[in-house]
Amino acid sequence: MWDYMDSKEVAVWWRHFDTLFWAVTAIMVAAIGGFLTYVTDKFDIWLAGAGLLLTIIAFYFTASFKEILNKIGRQLDEEIQEILGNRKLRQRPIYCLFFLILIILWLYLIIKKCNNWVAWLVGAFAIIAFMIIAMVKCGYFETKQNWLKTMRSFRLFFDI
Repeated sequence: MWDYMDSKEVAVWWRHFDTLFWAVTAIMVAAIGGFLTYVTDKFDIWLAGAGLLLTIIAFYFTASFKEILNKIGRQLDEEIQEILGNRKLRQRPIYCLFFLILIILWLYLIIKKCNNWVAWLVGAFAIIAFMIIAMVKCGYFETKQNWLKTMRSFRLFFDI
């Protein structure tokens, strides 16, 4: 697909998807935050569970834009790739942090109001799902080296 596009056109597509990524992320985070506020005032376990699920789905949806950005970014000129790749301040952790905070707030609300083991189980599943989606959709496992590094960290964390 990229063979017939010049570098300026690829840059325009990259800018388009970057703008779309951050606009959709901001809208989703704000909407879910508003829903969280509503459910906090009028608690219902089904609404809280739906909010938690909606947060994970929204993260997956917005991460798909990040996946497209990664693919387009590989087609940019080498000078631009060098500028974008050789930075100390990264945006991916901030993006993941938005959704992780929302998931933790949903879990806190569910556990505080329900106070049972099912809430803890749902919470554990939600965080595991979030971490897997974050790493896969953001392109973290694209290299074997990253996969091995993650598995080593996992093994050390659980002292296996």
